[in-house]
Amino acid sequence: MKAWFDNHKRPTLSGKGDQSINGVHTLLNLAKPHAWQLWQAYADLVYLELKAKIDAGYAVLLKKWSEEHPEGEKNGEKKPTQFSFMNEFLREKYEAESDEMKAKVEEHQKKMNEVGPDEVNRQYQM
Repeated sequence: MKAWFDNHKRPTLSGKGDQSINGVHTLLNLAKPHAWQLWQAYADLVYLELKAKIDAGYAVLLKKWSEEHPEGEKNGEKKPTQFSFMNEFLREKYEAESDEMKAKVEEHQKKMNEVGPDEVNRQYQM
């Protein structure tokens, strides 16, 4: 254990100091992961079914934005990102769902909170 800390306290090759932030090591994260919001659990359940609608809706939004902003991104106005569009789309879809589906989503959220969202996210990163 001592050797691990000794090896990770040394300066990095990039010259940006040791591998800590304000003296706290970030390689060993003991913080409790945040729980998913209901719309995020809903997205985990139905994303593959709604992906085509999300892509089509984003294409329409980009076309509309391009027509309204022919000069492009100026004066701090940025075109909407697909990520922000998808999140808003999924929030609205969740709110419009039936009570039966919302109960399934709540059950899925509880299950994911027991497993830990970070563990689920790591599956997608490999």
